Amino acid sequence: MRKKLLFIITFHFGLSLHSFGQYQHFIQFINPYLSSPVESGFYRINPNNVFIPGQLYHQYRVSTPDLDNQMALIDYHTDSLVGYNHYKYQQLYKNIPIEGAGCIEHFNQQNKLVYINAKLVDSIKQDVTPKLDPKDAISSLIEKLNGLGRNEFAWNNPEYEQQIQDDMNDVNATIGIENFKHAKEIISK
Repeated sequence: MRKKLLFIITFHFGLSLHSFGQYQHFIQFINPYLSSPVESGFYRINPNNVFIPGQLYHQYRVSTPDLDNQMALIDYHTDSLVGYNHYKYQQLYKNIPIEGAGCIEHFNQQNKLVYINAKLVDSIKQDVTPKLDPKDAISSLIEKLNGLGRNEFAWNNPEYEQQIQDDMNDVNATIGIENFKHAKEIISK
């Protein structure tokens, strides 16, 4: 009886740890490196570190393990004001961008990570198989928007089309619907 009870308690404890949200894992993981509490998505890092760009999130992913979430570097620049290097990442789930989710790592002139500002989506567990092909998705969206009756699309407005031609100094320039036929899969939080 004791062994059975011990098994049940151990099983439920293990199950609760497994369901512990990814954000909580991230906070637990990053907490030893923080110089102050997390505030509105700002993570101030103790500058006595040897992190390289992307390493902190990668270490978190491996330790969780949360291998379906990734961060893709989408921009890098050095600012001219204080000389910090800024690395901007887009959060992905199963290689699909999550709209509005990502982080920026800020490294000082000594190449030490000093802070991160981030908006992360956690605990994603969903099927990402598209239900529509891109052409059907766009057609369905336009049909639904047209059904609302109060929409005017730029490609249907001669004045807007003329403005595009004037702005581009090109009589053939258009904002036409064909420019919107390229659907891209994203996850919206």
